[in-house]
Amino acid sequence: MLKTKRIIFNNLPFRFGEYEKSIILKEVVTKEESKTTINSRTVTHSLVELYAAAHKEIIGFVKANRVGNIKCLTAVSNFWSAKHGGDKYLGIRLYFVDANFRFCSILLGTRHFPPLYGGREQGIRVPFQIWIDGIFMDFGLTPGGSYGATTDSDPM
Repeated sequence: MLKTKRIIFNNLPFRFGEYEKSIILKEVVTKEESKTTINSRTVTHSLVELYAAAHKEIIGFVKANRVGNIKCLTAVSNFWSAKHGGDKYLGIRLYFVDANFRFCSILLGTRHFPPLYGGREQGIRVPFQIWIDGIFMDFGLTPGGSYGATTDSDPM
């Protein structure tokens, strides 16, 4: 029971309190270099670092594989539902052929997409377009710079 509680408490983002015996046991069996503090602050910081590095890499990769001002990118948007819970998601993917003539695909972003009632009042095109424009702007792209913007679902 004590070992189970120790495992559970070690995997929680916060320390809600531990028994003195489990703290002593953890100190005895854990190497000093393996001890890390995992809390919401360190997890958030790690996620921000990971996103920033991936964002920079994607921007560099797309710029390196552009052919002047020629429209050689295709943006594809798609809606899908989670298997459990039925939540709806929206994703946008960029397709192009790189400098080595390999077909490339980059997922630029996904988001949970149940537009708020105010956004749905005039239809979902406006919130949909705002999100796509924001993603393109984040990656230094413009909708006019792509060869075609399509959906792999039903025609709109």
